[in-house]
Parts: sequence; structure tokens; C-alpha cells
Amino acid sequence: MGDMYDPIRKEWSEIKTDKYNSGNFFIERYSKFEEKKQGGPWQYSKTRFWIQYHYNQGMLFLFKTKELLLTMEALIKDKTMDSNLLRPHTVPPNKTGGNYHTFGYVVNQKFLCEKVSVKVIPLKDDE
Repeated sequence: MGDMYDPIRKEWSEIKTDKYNSGNFFIERYSKFEEKKQGGPWQYSKTRFWIQYHYNQGMLFLFKTKELLLTMEALIKDKTMDSNLLRPHTVPPNKTGGNYHTFGYVVNQKFLCEKVSVKVIPLKDDE
């Protein structure tokens, strides 16, 4: 399941929002690290699209979930990866609102968008 259902195609998509304007994506791997509970696109691997909405940038990034997963797995396995492009990141319990850590990867937006097919949709009006 996911956040958004397309009744014509009978498919689900997942939407994540991010308020930061860092030029990075946070791709969650484990929503509860201590339990190794799947998170992010790994949790929603059966959805068609993985959507990241960065509202301070006014940008929507539309990824095909399966392609994003395959790309992330390859990048994670690449031990020569520059940490400015991809690095592991743990979110402590005081930031998650629970008694658990969330674990994932901070990935440079431009870098990931060059590695995987993505549709980028600007949502802010030109002022």
C-alpha cells in the first residue's frame, strides 16, 4: 500500500515530504533501526512511484520505485562512493518522536537524478 491510489491503473504510490533545502534526499532504509523494520522505498517496494515533495524548494521528484531501489542498492554496495554524494545517516529518537532510531541515506539530489530516471516537477509559481 501507499499514500496515493490511482483507480485507473489500480496502483499505489508513496509520497514523502521534506522541508529542508539542502540539495539532498533522505532515503529511509529502516523506519525502526533497532528492529530492522523496512522503511522508505524498501517498505513500499510494490508501489509504482516513489514521490519526494521538497516544499521549501517547491519541487516534486517522481521516481519509479523499483528502479530507485535497484539504483540505491548498487550505490550502497559501492565502497568507493564519495560521502558528499551518498552517506549513511541515523536520526535519533528525539527527532523521530518515538523510542527508536531511523536509519537511511543522505543522497545528493543532482547525483541521484543523474543515476535514475526521475521526473522533476516545479510547483512554485514564478514571482
